[in-house]
Amino acid sequence: MTKLIKMVWTSKDNCLFIYGITEKGEVIFRTTNNIKHLQKEVVAVKDGKCYTNLYHFNIELLNGLPMLE
Repeated sequence: MTKLIKMVWTSKDNCLFIYGITEKGEVIFRTTNNIKHLQKEVVAVKDGKCYTNLYHFNIELLNGLPMLE
């Protein structure tokens, strides 16, 4: 079984590895800066962008990712 992960560059030194989104609107991801820590954050959506506490990216990058529990 394969798992789709999207890599999103947030700066020249860091990127997000997004695993999916939950029904509660939480994005599950890891970052280059702390690759061993799986993070889960609620996102806010405004003007086609998703905002977490530290990062923002285009909402279209979530297309095709699975819904996670």
